[in-house]
Amino acid sequence: MSHNGSSQRWPVPIPCGRESLHHSKPDNALTDDTTLCFVTPSFSRDLERCRLLVESRRACAPGIDHYLVIDKPDLSLFAELADRHTIIVDSRELLDRELHKAWGNNGWWFGHRVLPLRGWITQQLYKLSMPRVSDASVFVNIDSDCVFVRPFEPGRLFNDGMLGLPEVDYRNDEICEWSLEAAALTGVTPPTRPNNYVGNMIPWRAKVVGALTDRIAATTGLPWQIALGRRRTFSEYMLYGIWVRCGAGFLESGHFADPRPLVHTNWDRTLASDDDFERFFSQLPDEALAVMVHSKDGIEPTHYARFARDRWSKS
Repeated sequence: MSHNGSSQRWPVPIPCGRESLHHSKPDNALTDDTTLCFVTPSFSRDLERCRLLVESRRACAPGIDHYLVIDKPDLSLFAELADRHTIIVDSRELLDRELHKAWGNNGWWFGHRVLPLRGWITQQLYKLSMPRVSDASVFVNIDSDCVFVRPFEPGRLFNDGMLGLPEVDYRNDEICEWSLEAAALTGVTPPTRPNNYVGNMIPWRAKVVGALTDRIAATTGLPWQIALGRRRTFSEYMLYGIWVRCGAGFLESGHFADPRPLVHTNWDRTLASDDDFERFFSQLPDEALAVMVHSKDGIEPTHYARFARDRWSKS
């Protein structure tokens, strides 16, 4: 399913800072046949948050490739972040040929067989399409409003060769709806009490992503991106989690259910003062490798960058 990073439609317009997307002996190799990379779709309004994420990744995971997936109007803004391990991917490399970006920087994509697609939908398609541009065997999806605050040890994600998939005994109406959508798209029996697979740092196996998208195509009789593009709502993380839990199986997928939080979030917290930030960073759980200050809260990264830098410099 993967190729060498080129396309018959568009060349990648931003140089990667290296000759190829693939290494014969990659720095991010865990074993001879396991390599890991980070994946972050982003856009102009999150540029400064993404800049801080990249800075923290360079400090905490310096040898691991980090793919930033960016729509064409924003490519020039993110170009300065590119280096050997920070690869800027033109999002057009990841979407089917019949999907087209609307003129301007408005986030909409169109196609004659899909509903109009907003950016939050296409960002989900980007993650599921990463095998098209990377040969990594593990993709760690991380949101652009996250910041690493501890050294990232890839082995932390594994147990006896099995990759942890965050699974939390929590559900609400949205999770239940996404669970039903995932079951319908993959042709599996939905769980009566679905767990939550949504998070801010979620590791996937590339082979499972390939099996999942093949399954969606087989179940719906449509190219998988078109099938998803016809849905008004779905969650890429719930798709993957429900497929592993109810379809492929944890053992067969090379996963284990991991309840540990990888990210310390500011949900249900007020971050309005230095004391609030000091408290937030001091309460970092032992298992957490990063923090997330939600972009929708309108808190500029300059307000908390020094706390994050102080934290990762002491780790």
